[in-house]
Amino acid sequence: MTTQEVDDPFIWQCVYMAEHQLEAHIVRGLLTQAGIQTHLKGEFLQGALGEIPFEQTRVQVMVYAIKLARAQQILVNYQQQQKTHWQCPVCHEENGPAFDYCWSCETQRI
Repeated sequence: MTTQEVDDPFIWQCVYMAEHQLEAHIVRGLLTQAGIQTHLKGEFLQGALGEIPFEQTRVQVMVYAIKLARAQQILVNYQQQQKTHWQCPVCHEENGPAFDYCWSCETQRI
């Protein structure tokens, strides 16, 4: 890679390595929703699984270098959100991280 390529804010850089296409598209959707343009690299290599090593079939979610830091922050926030339980402000029931609505009273997560 040349010095110019490293400093170029409009070169594609990998922000996330997904295990499969579904995961890559979920991450892509999060970033697209935040206004960050993405490109998936290696999206169709899973069909070659068995012919090439497994680790080479992972899908790379690419963003422009100028957006890399913002994209990384979005993914960190998403991963943290997925791990935390939350308490319903209405009925005070504890809900798992996968729930967007309280399972008890159907109040939306804030």
